[in-house]
Amino acid sequence: NIEIFRKCFIIQPLMASHVRLWKKETLTRDTILRLAVSPFTLVAAHSSPYFLHRLVKLFFKDRSVKIIRQRTKKLRELESKKIVRFQKLANDSLRLALTPMGEALADNFFKQTELENIRVSNKRWTGLWYLLIYDLAGCEKKTKDIFRKTIKKLGLYPMKRTVWVSPFDCEREIKKLCNALDINQEKIIYTTTKNRICL
Repeated sequence: NIEIFRKCFIIQPLMASHVRLWKKETLTRDTILRLAVSPFTLVAAHSSPYFLHRLVKLFFKDRSVKIIRQRTKKLRELESKKIVRFQKLANDSLRLALTPMGEALADNFFKQTELENIRVSNKRWTGLWYLLIYDLAGCEKKTKDIFRKTIKKLGLYPMKRTVWVSPFDCEREIKKLCNALDINQEKIIYTTTKNRICL
């Protein structure tokens, strides 16, 4: 559920040691997700020409000068693309929030993050094999591609195009995947061998 995941999203300050890993796409995603969790209001915003730097420090908790500059530039870019907006309030305050377009992007990013966090928790083989059979006829090609890519990441191996096998029980992960992609679970058959097979 995207709303539950949104509430559980924890804002972590970006430290200077992360600068070399900071990619443009990652910065966009991080900025949008943080604003989706909670908009921010800066009091006496226009009393200083560096109000945007102050906003970045207070809300995003950035400390590195390089990161602050990157984040400031990114906010201006997102504003020009109508993804975020600055709203003037009383007492010279300024509210930074997502636009409807930004909220739609945030939902996509939350879903993407949810998919990335789907991992098999127990990789201890018990001698059983697990079989996944699915029929995604009627689903969008993008949904099919994401489903196939994710089950491959989970460690399943294809026997046929829509028949996959795994040595680990990942039924819980398959259900999470279906929920994230809005796939009807009636299109999925997940079963196991009745007897242990020793190789």
